[in-house]
Amino acid sequence: MTNTRKNRKLRTTVRSVLAGFDAGARIRHGARVPKDHPSRRRP
Repeated sequence: MTNTRKNRKLRTTVRSVLAGFDAGARIRHGARVPKDHPSRRRP
């Protein structure tokens, strides 16, 4: 029972990480991103 819950949580974290990488790639390619975007704070 707890295994499904763990998998769901893991899936959401993986999705958020992938979204972060996607945003970082967009910034590197010069796409328009809000100045307060989390991925912009990375050095």
